[in-house]
Amino acid sequence: MRRIVRRTLLLAVALGGAATLLVSQSRVLGKRPDSLKWKPLFNGRNLDGWDAPTAGDWQVENGVLVVHRREGEHAVGWLVTKKNYGGFILRLKFKPGAEPFNSGILIRDPGHSRISRPAFNGFEIQLAEDGADEENPNGSIYDVSRAFHKRIDPQKWTDFEVRCIGNHIVSYMNGEKMAETHSRRSYRGGIGFQVHGGSEPVNYAFKDIEIAELPEAPRPFQNMEEKLETAPGAFVPLLDSASARGMLPQSSSAVQWSFTDGVLAGPARTKRTGW
Repeated sequence: MRRIVRRTLLLAVALGGAATLLVSQSRVLGKRPDSLKWKPLFNGRNLDGWDAPTAGDWQVENGVLVVHRREGEHAVGWLVTKKNYGGFILRLKFKPGAEPFNSGILIRDPGHSRISRPAFNGFEIQLAEDGADEENPNGSIYDVSRAFHKRIDPQKWTDFEVRCIGNHIVSYMNGEKMAETHSRRSYRGGIGFQVHGGSEPVNYAFKDIEIAELPEAPRPFQNMEEKLETAPGAFVPLLDSASARGMLPQSSSAVQWSFTDGVLAGPARTKRTGW
C-alpha cells in the first residue's frame, strides 16, 4: 500500500510539473511579453555572424538585408546564423518586391543549411506567392502545419513573428496566428532566410530582424536520440593494450595480428595466383 501511495504521489508531482511547463509555454507563446530582452539578430551594417554556404548574392543595402540571384545561378540559397538558437521569439519585416516570389524563414536547423534539405532538418516558415505550392501558403510551417492562405502585398513590408519554446512552435503574420505545431524534430539550430531555386530575378528584402532568447524548456519526454543530443557522454578507447592481448590469436599458426603504439595491424595481403 505504501508503495502504491508513493508511486501515486510521484506521478502527481510529474504531472504537476508537466502542467506547469505547459502553462509557462502558453503564457510566453500566447502573447507578446513586453518585458523580454530584445536584441538585433542582424546589425544593419554587414553580415557578421551570418554565413551563406549555398546560393544567392546576400548584401546589406541602406541598413536592409537583401538577396539577389546571381547571373546563371538557379540553385536554392540560404543565409544562416553561425550561432544556434533554441528557445526564442523572432520578429522581422519582409518585402519580396515582386510576384511571383518564394522565400522562407529557417529556424532550428542543426546543419546550418549545409546538409540535405534544411527545411526538413529544422523548420521553415513559408513566404511564397508563386502558385507552385498551394499546400504551404504564407506563414505555414513547411510540410508540418499549413496555414490558411493570406496574400501579402509584394511592395509593402509584412510583419512576421516566430515563437519557439520546447517542442512548441507558432508563426504569426501581421499579428495573426498562421500555424502551430508541437514537434520534436529539432530543438536547436541556425536561423536563416531563403532564396528559392529558379531563374527569375529576385530582390527580397528583410529588416528589423530581432530576437528575444528564452530559457530552454525542459524535455519531460525524450526518445533515445534526444537524450544523446543533450548528454552525448565521453568517448572512451574501444581497444587498448590489455584488451588487445585477449583478442589477438595466440596460436603461432593463426593469422598474425599486432597492436603497437595504439595501432591494430593485420597481416600483409598476399597476391593470389590462379583460382
